[in-house]
Amino acid sequence: MVWDRTRAEFRSPAGIVVQFLIAIETAGKGSEVVIPDPTGDLNVEQREGLIVLRLSQPIEMKIARRIRNLRRMHKDFAYVVELIAARNPDSSFAYFLHPSLRPTFRELVQTANASDRD
Repeated sequence: MVWDRTRAEFRSPAGIVVQFLIAIETAGKGSEVVIPDPTGDLNVEQREGLIVLRLSQPIEMKIARRIRNLRRMHKDFAYVVELIAARNPDSSFAYFLHPSLRPTFRELVQTANASDRD
């Protein structure tokens, strides 16, 4: 792995990228969303004996990060659409997200639901 200082990421010889998100920092340049501390009942839950992030956390980070790296935007949105398809939250789930991300989430729910009908 080689550290790329300009992109603040590690990159393997095969092109695999590893980025770190640090709690209490903003999710991206110009973002209002702060990366949560991954502890406490608001951010984590227990599933099958494992402590995992609540569904709202990865959705929020993926939507918020689009500001940071436009080249990743489509991958991040695809990830969110797949989470929506797998877990099937409706538009009201947006309540659990940062207010600035709610319209985008609702749009992605409509996109995921529309693709299910095709």
